[in-house]
Amino acid sequence: MVDGGEGDGGLLVVDRTMSTDIGIRDLYLRVDDWPEETLAFGESFEAPLEPGEHRIKVTNRLYSLTETFEIAAGETVRFEAGNVPGKGLLTVLMAITGSGAYRVALVRDPGER
Repeated sequence: MVDGGEGDGGLLVVDRTMSTDIGIRDLYLRVDDWPEETLAFGESFEAPLEPGEHRIKVTNRLYSLTETFEIAAGETVRFEAGNVPGKGLLTVLMAITGSGAYRVALVRDPGER
């Protein structure tokens, strides 16, 4: 982690603004071994990072995704995260029974590389 965003680090931004997000159930994200952060629908998370390889994990406590990424000095790495509708027959069955028929999505913005 870089102190106060100064120095030769980069910036990680995680937005929870996907148009396909169902808008319920918080997401919890962890960068490397940092404390977990809560991300509600419509919120963003920003963290200054040292250059190098980092890991981000996003979970809704039912489903999780983990991505590894590189960040360079002065670079902004942006991800979108969300709870999105699931796919397939299992999703239909879960919806009929009232269970959560959604999964976690974590997508890196290719324009920020």
